[in-house]
Amino acid sequence: MIKKTVLLLLLTALLLAPALQAQTKNSVYSMFGIGQVIDDSYGINQSFGGAGIAFQSGRFINHANPASYLGVLPHSFIAELGAYGMLNRSESNQSNQHSAAVNINYFSMGLYLMDRWSASAGFVPYSYIDYEIHSQDEIGGELTTYKKVFKGTGGMSKVYLGNAVQLIKGVSVGANIAYIGGPITQTESAAASGSFSGYQLKTERSAYGLCFDYGLQASVPLREWVYSIGLTYAPAKSLTTDNERTFTYDNKTSKLEKDRTQDIRLPQRLGIGVALRHGNRWRAGADYELSKWSEIDFSNPVLSTRNSQRISAGMEFVPGAKGKGAGIFSWRLGGRYKSTYMEISDTPIDAMAVDLGMGIAINPVFNFNLTLEYGREGTLSSHLIRNNYLALYVNYSLHDFWRRRNYY
Repeated sequence: MIKKTVLLLLLTALLLAPALQAQTKNSVYSMFGIGQVIDDSYGINQSFGGAGIAFQSGRFINHANPASYLGVLPHSFIAELGAYGMLNRSESNQSNQHSAAVNINYFSMGLYLMDRWSASAGFVPYSYIDYEIHSQDEIGGELTTYKKVFKGTGGMSKVYLGNAVQLIKGVSVGANIAYIGGPITQTESAAASGSFSGYQLKTERSAYGLCFDYGLQASVPLREWVYSIGLTYAPAKSLTTDNERTFTYDNKTSKLEKDRTQDIRLPQRLGIGVALRHGNRWRAGADYELSKWSEIDFSNPVLSTRNSQRISAGMEFVPGAKGKGAGIFSWRLGGRYKSTYMEISDTPIDAMAVDLGMGIAINPVFNFNLTLEYGREGTLSSHLIRNNYLALYVNYSLHDFWRRRNYY
């Protein structure tokens, strides 16, 4: 029965995988560069504010560090699916608008292979583009105005395969190989008005390539506590890019250009995390991550790139845990602050969020994780836009144990 349920979850995720290429989060700042980059904050990591470089996987997969896969429970297979719902309010000094979205977030698997060796694979989002801006302009030489709409959709997703091995007791290393790619569509359209018949300028772009990232974790037990440190590294990578632009005017469409070049690059990324744990009742951790976006130029006169920095911290308390077992409920609290890679008109774009999470272990097979997040990005300075959002993240994992052990 368990194997059939896990297989059903896997098939469902494969059918829904295309949805991962269109994460809907409604942000005007996703119009720049490759859009809004999503940190490795899926599933349980979301509850910790994105922290997890020094945490190990367990009942849920920790995506923050490939070395963490070694924490997959012995003699088990995990299938995990995540989704979210979001309410967003975008405001400027002149107006505001509201939006809502519900979408599939990710799918991942973890597998205990043997002592000192575990693996993980899955589909996760990398970046998203989702915005719609309305404005007005005037027809030259006339008093007539017309409406303009700037719209963007798409983003890049990541399909990864990772392995983690134990070097010596308390020290593990891991690596991911990932295919990153996806479509980006951006349009500028003007409605017909008076003698003006309107137009549409459409840019279609796709980027793809293989990427690698690496991780290390080390833990030292001291009395009833376990102290851990984690390191991650991802080298810079150029992605192959296809571009096509079309211009439609008076019901006639013309291709403006089409090229294939490696003009999208992903930055070098380094991270460090620390954590401490007291049995299975309490744990806490904090991360610092640096992404060297300042070395990448998107050739946009409005956008300047800078190094992106993220600070995340979170903690978990399991009131029902005893000895080596796990309680039915676990409570989590986390937060993060991030300086994004964007400077718009010389104004830095920063983001912050706080998270409240709850884990529900129904039995050794079925596990839920719920995270309520409130976040803010952007600023009202320099006539820019500030986004405020409230999101509910839900992820669900199924375990298949081929050798039973008492985990409660």
